[in-house]
Amino acid sequence: DPDLKFEIFERLNTGAIPLNEMELRNCVYRGKYIELLKKLADDDIFTELGGLKKPDKRMKDVELVLRFAAFYHATYLKYQSPMKRFFNQDMEKYKNINEADADALLDAFKKSVQIVKSLFGSSAFKRFYRGTQSDPNGIWESQQFNTSLYDVLMGVFHDKDKNQVYAALDSIREGLINLMTTNQDYIDSITLGTSEVDRVRRRFDLTRMLVDDILTNYRQQPRCFSLQLKRELYDADPTCTICAQKIQDVDDAAVDHIDQYWRGGKTIPENARLTHRYCNMARSRSD
Repeated sequence: DPDLKFEIFERLNTGAIPLNEMELRNCVYRGKYIELLKKLADDDIFTELGGLKKPDKRMKDVELVLRFAAFYHATYLKYQSPMKRFFNQDMEKYKNINEADADALLDAFKKSVQIVKSLFGSSAFKRFYRGTQSDPNGIWESQQFNTSLYDVLMGVFHDKDKNQVYAALDSIREGLINLMTTNQDYIDSITLGTSEVDRVRRRFDLTRMLVDDILTNYRQQPRCFSLQLKRELYDADPTCTICAQKIQDVDDAAVDHIDQYWRGGKTIPENARLTHRYCNMARSRSD
């Protein structure tokens, strides 16, 4: 019983510096799989996005790769808490992984990190916080790595066509930032009780639905303005057209329709205005 074996190791783990869960797995599940996870943890893009040292002395980088692999193999629909057991089951099942499965995992992992880097660069796996009434400026989390965001961002792109994703990159980026600033269900799912089954499924569902919807519809009359236009408007004048205060970060800028889209307003530069995300969210929908 792999769970029993792991539990025995946990109970014997009484050294001066106790081993963490991933270090224990390195002892319990020796084989081809753990070596593959270590290899993937050495990927340059992955370590850059995670701000990780390689190799991490406590194997935190390897555990992040395992998180991706477990959801890749089982899918989030089959996730059951606790996460420790979910990860252990993946380690046991693929302990002596065959070459075909190893190659598929490697390709999926590398595709995901490449897409996430294109989307968010150094802000990957970090939250963006919207502004408030007293201070409408939103900010990126400067330090904290959000593993729940990591799970979903890595988990939704490995089976997507890269060319389609890159063609719709601006819309996907804007949609994901909007999710983490305006959708309270999503915000809760990445911050509260994050290992609970309902929260895991909710954040995966919302992320996947957003991305799938954008990829399905991006060739039609666009509803979202491009990132290039947003940057041009920001460079020309970073003032919010609603509150008249300076927008401190281009990622906190929302490009809104002057003549609203639902009224038939077109998504063209002449119909665009720059606002804070908070101000755009808080405005009257009739504006």
